[in-house]
Parts: sequence; C-alpha cells; structure tokens
Amino acid sequence: MVIPVWRRARLVGECLEAVAVQDRPPAAVVVVDDGSDDGTAEAVEAFLRARPGWPGRLLRLAHGGAARARNRGLAALEGVSHVAFLDSDDLWPPDLLGRLAGAFGPGVVAASADRRREDLRRGRVRRDDLRGLARDPFAWLFRHGAGVGSCTLLDAGAVRAAGGYPEDLRTGEDMHLFLAVAEQGRWAHAPGAPVRFRHGHASAYGEADHVHRLHADALEVRAQLYERLGARYAHRLAPRTLRRARAWKWWRVALDLEQRGQAGRALEALARVRALRPWWLRAWRAQRRLRDLARRGSG
Repeated sequence: MVIPVWRRARLVGECLEAVAVQDRPPAAVVVVDDGSDDGTAEAVEAFLRARPGWPGRLLRLAHGGAARARNRGLAALEGVSHVAFLDSDDLWPPDLLGRLAGAFGPGVVAASADRRREDLRRGRVRRDDLRGLARDPFAWLFRHGAGVGSCTLLDAGAVRAAGGYPEDLRTGEDMHLFLAVAEQGRWAHAPGAPVRFRHGHASAYGEADHVHRLHADALEVRAQLYERLGARYAHRLAPRTLRRARAWKWWRVALDLEQRGQAGRALEALARVRALRPWWLRAWRAQRRLRDLARRGSG
C-alpha cells in the first residue's frame, strides 16, 4: 500500500496506527513524503523505529505533486498483486483490508468499502453507501467524483496497465486513473464499517490541507477534465447522466467565480450549464441575477 504525505505530522501518525492494527496486515507499506518541511518525515521515521519488523518504509522525495508521489510509491512495491492508496488524513477500520481482499473474485479489478465524510469546516458528517459504485462505476464516478482512493483496493496490474496516475494533471488525476481501471474489469463492494475521510482536520491541526485546495482554479480544471473524459467514456454512460454530470461541474465553477467577484466568467460558466440543462431553474435564476448585477455595475 502507498501513503502519500504533505506536512501532516500529527495526522499521518494516526493514519499509520490504523494501518498497523489491521486484522489482515499489508504485505508492504510505503509512506511517500512529498517534500514536507514540518517534521512529517521525522515523525514517520520515529513510528517505524518503534515497530521493528513491521513492513513499512519511508520514501523521501522533493515536492512533485500527488500523482508523482503515488506513482513512486507504487514503483517501490515489488511483487504485490493488489495496492491501496491511503491519504494521510483518512482512517481505516481494523478489518478493512480483509474485507476488501475478500471482495475480489474473477474479473474484479477494484473493491471499495463505504466512506464516512467528516467535514470540520461545515460541521457535517455523512456516510456514503458505495454499492452504487460497484453496480456502475462509470455513472457513479461521473456523478460523485473519484474521491474514493482511501477506501479502495485495486488490482496492481490494472493500475500499471492504466499507466498509473497522470502526472501532468494538477487535479483530477484519481478520476482519470479509476475510469481507466474500471474499463478493465468489475468493481466490487465490501460492506461493513466505513473509512473515515477527515476533511478539514489537517488545517485544524495547522497542517497542510488537501492539495487541490491550493489552486484557485481547481474547480474549473476539473470541469474541463470532465469534458475530456466525458468524450472518451461517452459509450459507457447514458447521455442524460453525462449531461447532468458536466452541468453540475460547471455550476460549481459558476458559484465559485461569483463568490470571487468574477461575474463575467461566472456568466460564461452558466452559459455552459444552460446549454447542457436548458430548463434547470436554479441556473436560470443565477444567470438572471448575475446579469442584473453586471448591468447595475456598468451603470
């Protein structure tokens, strides 16, 4: 398994502890330090020294991004048949690896457990049932995104055949990989306790937040990626599903641009939404509101 870390000394210790107590221990663990400068790597080294014989190692890199870190971690794992990519702010229940491994069978290239999203910023907790991902991974990923890496076990051969994570993308690299993996076989579901996705916990500890939040245009980049991937996988998706997914991404872009005071660009994003969903009342109202604001501003 691979755990990429970026300035998360406290969180990564809790994450590693959850891996160390798995009922079915991993054959190998690679922790990839992507150029942290706050003592994260030293915290990982201390954790490993305290557990002699545990199959963990630290790989220290200059900062190169999430995709590169995960790919280097995978390259450091030799002879494994399955791989999991666990973000350092997420926590596994003790029986997770056993359940995920047990979900594999003929033709299965990926298995996911449910996730529990704990959002400190909004004070929300939500459990997501991922049975729908197993039924139709293409439709599910386009509707809900690919933020399921920490609760998923992948066939290592399928990951390598897909080319790993694309390192030229600043965001959305997980969507790109998981769709390519799903083309190679079936996706399975492992019922039971969910994986805890701790959104906002890193910043609450004064540590680095999710990488995609560092880019102001992350939502727009993801919407553009959906356009490209939508064209590539249109044969796997119902036309309505694809239109709604694309419209939702541009809707989020429009709201983000409006909040940042970029009314003109927000109107451009809303025009994309209206072209995909002409009768969506929320988008029509937002477009009218922004046009009124633009007219008042020009007057």
